[in-house]
Amino acid sequence: TTPTPAPTTEPTTTPTSAPTTTPTTEPTNKEVDIPDSITVDDYPALPAINNPNTNLTSIIENLPQGAIINQAGSKTATLSGNNIIQIEDDINITEYEIADVTIDKLVSLNDKSFYYLSAGKLYRFNFEDESSVEIKNEISIDLEKAIYYSINKDNVLIYSNNKLYTIKDDMSIDLLSEKVSDIKIQGNLLAFLNDKSEINLLDLSGSLEQSNIKIIPESGITKYSISTDGNSITYLKNQRVFTYKGNKIYPASDKESDFILSHNPNKLIVYTSDKDLIIFTISEELKLDKVFEKVSPDTIAHNQVLNYGGNCLYANANNFTIIYENGDTEVINLS
Repeated sequence: TTPTPAPTTEPTTTPTSAPTTTPTTEPTNKEVDIPDSITVDDYPALPAINNPNTNLTSIIENLPQGAIINQAGSKTATLSGNNIIQIEDDINITEYEIADVTIDKLVSLNDKSFYYLSAGKLYRFNFEDESSVEIKNEISIDLEKAIYYSINKDNVLIYSNNKLYTIKDDMSIDLLSEKVSDIKIQGNLLAFLNDKSEINLLDLSGSLEQSNIKIIPESGITKYSISTDGNSITYLKNQRVFTYKGNKIYPASDKESDFILSHNPNKLIVYTSDKDLIIFTISEELKLDKVFEKVSPDTIAHNQVLNYGGNCLYANANNFTIIYENGDTEVINLS
């Protein structure tokens, strides 16, 4: 399976409306100065490529109220009545009834179990023996206000009051990190910002322990996003765009800029203070594909249309809308 976290919060950015005129503007041959890449062998390695379920955006969009999905988008859990849970995959619908309990909310689902809230307490239901176990909340987290992230393990990530927690083998809640903000998850990569605005990384295919959290030594990050395959990170620092992949950092522009990633993990779209929209391919080096001039900054927000879960929104690489300063629009294929 290809892990992609279940959406537990709605993305906060709403695409803007755009005019409907469609000119046939060609990209220009304008020269763009691209700074050289920087080799950084001492930076933490990113997880291996892990492409998402191609149907995931549609699954998330059509998810019933109160239902949750697993990280891969291959299973759905739905509450029926007070204590009956339906687990649906591509083949079967299986029903589980938990006696003498009222389930208030389903919060996480994986291959071996699901987690639910009842009367302010958190429980884990095990599929194999159909048993429920209460999670010991010795840290006194407000479990009803917490945010839960499904991951491709028999576990769950819990975010509460700028702290990130997981579940230990003894069914107690364990602190992973504090001073946490702006959590994003794609593929096997969990990322978040600390109080220095540094990007922290955790490979979800390994052990969920504090000692496995690594830091990209770049402070003052104001925006970042993970590629859909979890194999690169693009971020904004000092209003400049950088992509970290492999053992290299790729500066995308020497001008004040903004960016958006597409569902094609190798495509980077940068908008500069010169009102240029620059399309790059991320490969061994940053390859310039196209430059469009006199573009409106609304183009970035307008194209945040694909939700793969994990608090990231992406552009559709096959149907990207450019909004020009004069209000005209153009739809292009980035591939």
